[in-house]
Amino acid sequence: MWGFTGSHAAVKYVIRSSERGEKRLSKLEYSALGSAAVVTYMSGVHAATLRQRDIERRRGLKGTSQLPVADGSVEFKWSAPKRHDIDSNTAPVIIFEAGLGSALEAWTWVSEELSNDFHVLSYHRGGYGLSTTKLPSGDIIEALLDHIESNGPIVVVGHSFGLVKIADYLHRELRGRQLSRVILVDGTDPELLLINRRDRQRAAKYLQSQVGSMFVALTGIYNFVPHTVARQSAYAPDEQSGVVQFAFAPKNI
Repeated sequence: MWGFTGSHAAVKYVIRSSERGEKRLSKLEYSALGSAAVVTYMSGVHAATLRQRDIERRRGLKGTSQLPVADGSVEFKWSAPKRHDIDSNTAPVIIFEAGLGSALEAWTWVSEELSNDFHVLSYHRGGYGLSTTKLPSGDIIEALLDHIESNGPIVVVGHSFGLVKIADYLHRELRGRQLSRVILVDGTDPELLLINRRDRQRAAKYLQSQVGSMFVALTGIYNFVPHTVARQSAYAPDEQSGVVQFAFAPKNI
């Protein structure tokens, strides 16, 4: 269906070049376009339903938590050390900073491995997921730490664009403490990021890719076509669904 819709006009132009002035569409073309419109609409409705289902999951017993702050709320997920021989009052606190456009569930595998011995905390920055606050990351982290009863060292793990956010509070005191360790996983180079944003051609390619992602998100095509996000998020079913629906949420894009 999509192949026909995308290539039919060009094929017809080449084969029937003598009819270039013809503006009327054939019954087949009307039928194909109408069918494509119906399929696209139904796919979009299905995608919106799945996103709403994930929002309800996040608000349920198996979901995330929300912390009220001055100008809204912060969505986060935190767990204390699971081992009984670990003193939770002195156990290190590991904070995860996700990359650009990544859900907090992106750290599920890592946090599960570390949750036996450490406090593990992941959250959504302002505008992501259910977080409505506009506070900078440093203020959000400080508010979250206020609800974790541990005097242990603070360790931050960041991926990609998370490095830029970590830089905002790298030398800042957080509830009277400073970061003990910073671990970067393929962090974004701030200077290269600035160069890319100032270069018109690179910025245009980025915007073009975002427009394409928005089309895929609104039409719900991502639910029926194998894509990288689904392959990279092979977690437990709930987390995998959360990552996929988050990545293709129009607001997030």
